[in-house]
Amino acid sequence: MLRRLENCEPIMYSSQRFSLNEPTVIQEIIDGEAIIADLSQGFYYSLDSTGSQVWNALVSGCTIDSIVDACTASFTGDREEIASGIYRLLDRLQEEQLIVPRVDEGSNGNTDLTEVFAASGEAFTAPVLSKYTDMEQLLLLDPIHDVDETGWPNEPGTEAQD
Repeated sequence: MLRRLENCEPIMYSSQRFSLNEPTVIQEIIDGEAIIADLSQGFYYSLDSTGSQVWNALVSGCTIDSIVDACTASFTGDREEIASGIYRLLDRLQEEQLIVPRVDEGSNGNTDLTEVFAASGEAFTAPVLSKYTDMEQLLLLDPIHDVDETGWPNEPGTEAQD
């Protein structure tokens, strides 16, 4: 998790990359809003427009520094304020176990961020992650939770027939 020291800047992992915490977390961006579901906990989340753009860049393998740079170029606002908003979102995404640090640091993350962050000239607003628990029981009832590596519709302990 990214840590902050009192009265200091965030400890920045400018070259850090993150991945979706698969297979328990799934996501889709619909009409500019990221919808994220944690199937192991039964929670789902949404990210506003700015957060969706950051999320898209994150799960595409972009470095944190490149995301901050792209936001700074796209939005008006102080770079430190923009970086702080992105780091708060990263902290929250890690707390909720929606993303995990990538192991393949050698990956080039060649996503073109100009496509993700269109230059809007709008003022930067810190991304907001909203958490919903109202469908927890329904998501946990999904039969995918009742299977093993042989897959569905095979019940645990039964062999898949050839």
